[in-house]
Amino acid sequence: MNRLVASLSVALITLSACRTYIPYVATPIGDPAQARRVMQQTLEEQRYENAPAHVEVTNERFRVVRSRGGNADEGDLYGTSVYYTRITDILLSKRKGVYAVSILGPDRVLLIHVFAYDEETAERFIDALGTMRSLAKGG
Repeated sequence: MNRLVASLSVALITLSACRTYIPYVATPIGDPAQARRVMQQTLEEQRYENAPAHVEVTNERFRVVRSRGGNADEGDLYGTSVYYTRITDILLSKRKGVYAVSILGPDRVLLIHVFAYDEETAERFIDALGTMRSLAKGG
């Protein structure tokens, strides 16, 4: 049993080492409408199992609706809403050529991952998200 635990620990350390975290500080986008458009486009461009059936971006939150198993029947849809005021941290990382924006909430709980296939798109999404967070917090 101890050998299994040790093997799993080594595997987890190895997997997390494959991800490179990239320091990035959001640069505000002056126009909130432009920030919402950037977020909308990036969220709509998610691929594979992350591909949305519907995306909604407002001044208070964004919502991504996906289908289970690629089946778009209404019974197979589920959504994730992320309120800007609940976001505590935004991390940018890269693994195997894919950029991941990890959006964290209270107690560093992962709210959602947003993926991009180039660094500029990921950074622009973080800029837009930072803009919307600032507006939602009254800044």
